[in-house]
Amino acid sequence: MGVKSFWNVYKEYLREVKWPFSPAVWLIISIVVAIGFSALVGVSFFFFKLIAVRWIHGLIMTIITLIVLVEIMVSYHYLKA
Repeated sequence: MGVKSFWNVYKEYLREVKWPFSPAVWLIISIVVAIGFSALVGVSFFFFKLIAVRWIHGLIMTIITLIVLVEIMVSYHYLKA
């Protein structure tokens, strides 16, 4: 399954569940929200030191937070349906 066919299936599924955003807009919103929240997690690890961790562990947690949030936001309509 190529990227183009996946995108068509994704658009069709969003249309079927009557999602209020277009797929491209929802993808951009998802990425922006995930980056913003991951930045907050990174700031809490690196600057505020809310949890005492080594810098590499803070970096890994920030990246994991980014990946998980993007995945949840992009697939939220699947979870909702």
